[in-house]
Amino acid sequence: MTTFEVLFAVPMAPHPKGRPRVRLQGKRPIAYTPKATMDWMAGFAEYVEALAPVPRLDEPVRVDILAILQRPKDLMRKMDPGGLIAAPRRPDADNIRKATLDAMHAFWVDDARVVAGDTVKTYSEKGGSARMVVKVCTLYEGYVAHRAKWMFDT
Repeated sequence: MTTFEVLFAVPMAPHPKGRPRVRLQGKRPIAYTPKATMDWMAGFAEYVEALAPVPRLDEPVRVDILAILQRPKDLMRKMDPGGLIAAPRRPDADNIRKATLDAMHAFWVDDARVVAGDTVKTYSEKGGSARMVVKVCTLYEGYVAHRAKWMFDT
């Protein structure tokens, strides 16, 4: 098992994976991903692939995502904290994760290789901008057993 770890930031606002749409082609229903999602995923993939050549991983990996959304105006008051703060509004963190993992096809043979990871959704600092920070790493031997024991004391 090779050891691989990379951390990178992408200056793009997080975007959720849109729900599949269905249209009829003749009498056959055809499902497709919305154009806005496909455009975002293509831009994200292009940016990531331009950072550096990455190996195509064919082993279990962990992907952690920090999705930093643009801070809304109602949280720009003097009394509001200046740093990153939790973002409990839309878009959903799981949909941001889906779009991000699908866009990172350059990293792995199949995104089923992603077996662990966290997604944290925040608002930017005051005066900060929206962006994504992603960490990809391979897992050490025994990681899954260790993590399961830690999480559920099994």
